[in-house]
Amino acid sequence: MVRVITLLSIAISLYGLEIADRYLEMNDTYKALNRLFYLAQDERNFIVDSFGEFITPEDIVYRVRKIEKMVSDKEREAVENFFKQKEIEENLFIKSYLLFQEKRYSEVVKLCKKILDYYPNNPYALIYLAQSSIHTKDHTPAENSYMKLIQLYPNNIVYRYELIDLYLHDEKIEKAKKVFDEVEKRFPKDRYLDRYRKEI
Repeated sequence: MVRVITLLSIAISLYGLEIADRYLEMNDTYKALNRLFYLAQDERNFIVDSFGEFITPEDIVYRVRKIEKMVSDKEREAVENFFKQKEIEENLFIKSYLLFQEKRYSEVVKLCKKILDYYPNNPYALIYLAQSSIHTKDHTPAENSYMKLIQLYPNNIVYRYELIDLYLHDEKIEKAKKVFDEVEKRFPKDRYLDRYRKEI
């Protein structure tokens, strides 16, 4: 019985990755990455969209190891060819997620920059780059990432508040006030305005 369940889990896992790959083939990288983001949410069971599909950590680790083996074997040509494939975004994002969970922030920064070389508007890479940069005490990439996210998603207030928090932490009050004024103008009824008004 256990063996049957295991085989079924593997089949479902592979099916989930096939769907993500199909999105990539259709050049819909946002949908593909969004799906893979949910695959990486929980390191025990990965729930995919509304279908209730499950994927095991072993499937994710296998794809991560695929890159690591090529690099460790110093197969330069193979690595270069690998990075030319559409699969690059998927593999690097999953690996950056796992490294972030292990608090290896410097490595996450490096990986996210690699993703952004290929996909400059990738929201998850921008978010992880920002969060990891803050942990490494180099706040410039974080500032640039949040500014880019605001540009890409002007109606998402969270990125504006993250940028304000960053400026307040660095005691860049004028910059914080400028972003706050934009928030106040764009989202006049937001419940957190009073809190930030007191801090600025």
